[in-house]
Parts: sequence; structure tokens; C-alpha cells
Amino acid sequence: MTGGGEKEATAIKSIGNSTFLGLGVGIFHAFNKTYPKSVFTDNTQLFVKQTVGQFKQSTIAGSLLGFTYGATKYISKDLRGKDDYYNYAAAGLTTGIVAGILNTSYRVGFTTAAVFIPLSIVITLMDKELQNSSDLLKNRFDQKVIKKAVIENQLEQLNTAKEEKFNRDRESFLNSTVINK
Repeated sequence: MTGGGEKEATAIKSIGNSTFLGLGVGIFHAFNKTYPKSVFTDNTQLFVKQTVGQFKQSTIAGSLLGFTYGATKYISKDLRGKDDYYNYAAAGLTTGIVAGILNTSYRVGFTTAAVFIPLSIVITLMDKELQNSSDLLKNRFDQKVIKKAVIENQLEQLNTAKEEKFNRDRESFLNSTVINK
């Protein structure tokens, strides 16, 4: 794949990951909602019907919220041309709005958005730090990277020394011309 194809594949993978994560959260939610109910009831058909209904509702809602989060994050990134925490905050806000719509409750929507926005920003910042740390660790023993860093450091020191010498020479020239007048 080249250029746009890689970008689309990355977008599909990212959105798919978010959707599957939402599906997992939905399944977890369904388990928690149905756990207090007992399988050992007189009316097992009613129990199965209620449990299956809860699982359908929770997994569809979770998948939809995950899809919304992933799609909004990617669309925001694509429109803005930047990959920063604003994209994640927009995704958290949109997910909160969709959660409120699904529950037909402003309170649920605002609460979800209020949780998702800072959580998304913190996760983004932690992910970037983790990526930087893993890059540093990976490049720790790479000889080319080490040589490049040493050369850049030496060039910086030479440039600093050159600037200091230039400033000293300029000061002495200015002082000598002032004294001679």
C-alpha cells in the first residue's frame, strides 16, 4: 500500500479497535447487569429472554460508542491535520453526546462527556510519553543514532564556542573603537 491506502488502513484499524473495545465494555456491562439475577429460577425462559435482551442492548450500545469515539478521533485528526489531545477531547465529547442520546438522558450524556474528555486527554498524554520512552529505549544501542547524537552535540558545542568568540571579538572591537575616539 502507498500513501492514502496506508492512511485508510490505519483509520479502519483504529476505528475497529475502538469498536471492539466498546463491544468488550458492553459485554462487561451486560454481565454486571444480569449477574444478580439467578439462573435457578422457576421461569428460565423469562430469565434467558431478559439476559439476551440485556446483552444485545449493551453490546450494540458499547460497539456504537466505541465506533463513535474512534471515528470522531480519526475524522478530527484528518480535518485538523494534527494528532494531539484536542482530537481525543472531541471524540470524548461526541461519545458523551451519543451516550446521552442512547439513554435519552442529558445527565448521562453530560456525565459521560465530563468523564471521557479528561480521560481521553490523560490517556493521550500517557501514550505519547510511553511512545517517546520506547523510542529512546529502542535507540539506546543503535550505533547510527548514537553517532548522530554525538555529532549534533559536538556541532552545537562548536557553534556555541564560535558565537562566544564572535561576541568577545565584537565587544573588544567596539571597546577599542570607543576608546580610540
